[in-house]
Amino acid sequence: MLPRPVRASACAAVLVWALVWTVAHGQTLVNLGEWSGASGLGATRTIPPQKLSENSGFVLRSHLSTKTTYANSPPLDSQLLDTNSNSQSQCQAVPVFLDAVIRHGTRYPTERWYGKIEDLKPLLAALRQRRAPRPGVIVVGDEDSWLDQWPPAAFKDVADAGELHAEGKRELYAIGRRFRSRFPEVFSAAYSPRAYNLSATRKSRAGQSAAAFALGAFEGGGPLGTCGMEPVVIHTPSSAEDLELRFFDSCPSYEEAKEQGKAAMGEFMAKQYGMLAEGFATRHGLSHDEEGEVTGNRMALLWELCKFQVALEGVESQACALLGPDEMATLEWLDDVEDYQTKGCGGPEVNWAMTSPLVDSVLHNLHQAAGGHRIKRAQLRFAHAETLEPLLCRLGIFRSEPPAAPPHPTNYTPPLPAPGGGLPPGMYVG
Repeated sequence: MLPRPVRASACAAVLVWALVWTVAHGQTLVNLGEWSGASGLGATRTIPPQKLSENSGFVLRSHLSTKTTYANSPPLDSQLLDTNSNSQSQCQAVPVFLDAVIRHGTRYPTERWYGKIEDLKPLLAALRQRRAPRPGVIVVGDEDSWLDQWPPAAFKDVADAGELHAEGKRELYAIGRRFRSRFPEVFSAAYSPRAYNLSATRKSRAGQSAAAFALGAFEGGGPLGTCGMEPVVIHTPSSAEDLELRFFDSCPSYEEAKEQGKAAMGEFMAKQYGMLAEGFATRHGLSHDEEGEVTGNRMALLWELCKFQVALEGVESQACALLGPDEMATLEWLDDVEDYQTKGCGGPEVNWAMTSPLVDSVLHNLHQAAGGHRIKRAQLRFAHAETLEPLLCRLGIFRSEPPAAPPHPTNYTPPLPAPGGGLPPGMYVG
C-alpha cells in the first residue's frame, strides 16, 4: 500500500503554547492554542516538489526539512529571534500563565548517521575523479577540494553525536529573551522553582536547550556574574517515567505501527530515490545501478550531509551545490512524507492518541490557572520533533487533504494562516 502523498510539513521545530489571559473587567479566558508555523517553528509552508525554475526564488537554508534552523524558518526569521519586539496581547488581555512545548535547538547528527555516512564515500570519490582537473592544468582555489576530506566536518567527532550545537544554544537563548519580551507579565517575577517549572527529556540536547532558554528568559534577575545569571531547576524524568514528552518510548503499539508504516512505504520511497539517483547520475556522468556510484541510498545520504553542512556550518557550496533546486525540493518532500506517515496524521490513530498524558497535563494546568488556583506562572517543556508532530496532529493541525505527489502541482491550502501574517485567534472558553 502506497502512502498518501503529503505537503512538506515536517515541523523542524514547533512551538505550541497555551495561555490563560485576564482582561480588564476580570473575565478569564483560556487560550487552548496559539500556534506559529514554519519549518523551524510549526512548518505550515508548502514547497511542491515540482520542477523549479531558475528564478523560483528557492532559498536552500529555509528548505532543510527537520534540519532547518530557527533563524532560517520563513517568514518568522525576522521575528522569532527578535528580542526587542513586545507585541500587544490580543484584546489588551494580560497573560497570567504560560504552558509551552518547545523543540530543542540545532544539534549535531545522531550516532546512527556517523555509521551510515560511510556509504557516501564511493560517490564523493567518483565525483572528485570526474571533476578533477586534467593533467598539466593548474587550478587556483580548487572548489572541489572538500571532496578529499573525510569525514566531513559535520561528522568529525562521534563524541558530539546528538549533542546541542553552538547554533542551537544561541537559538534557545534568543527565544528565551523573546519570550520574556513577548510575555512580560508572565516573566516579571523573580525566578522561583515554584513559579517557573522547566522540564526536559533525558536527552542532553533537550536539557541544554532548557538551560539556554532559561539564561535568556531570566538574565539580569539573578545573583551571579556581571549579567545577573540565575541558576534554575530543570526536571528530567527517567525514560520509563517520561510519559509526557517521550511518550513514544513507552508505547509498543506505536513502535509496531511505525515499523509497519516504514515497510509499507518502502517500495514507494525506493522508487522516488531511484528516480532522483538516475537523474543525478546522468547529470554528473556517473553510473547508476545497484553496483554503481549513485544509488538511492547515497542520494539520501548526500541530502543529509547537505542539510547538516548548512545547519551547522552555513556552507551551501559543497554537498548542496551538487544538487539542483528541484532535487532538493523533492528530497525535502520525501523527508516530510516519511515524518507525516510515521509520526503525524498520515499514520494510524496511535500516532496522536499517545499524546494523551501531555494533553491532560496542559489542560490541567490551564484549568487550575483559569480557576485562580495557580502557583506556577509558566510550565516550560523541552522535547523533540517526535513530541511535537503527534501533538500538533492531536490538536487538529495538518489534517487537511494532502497535496498530489511530484511532479504534479498542487493548490493545497494550509489549515492555518501563513506564519508572520499574525497569529490565529485561538480557541477560547471563559
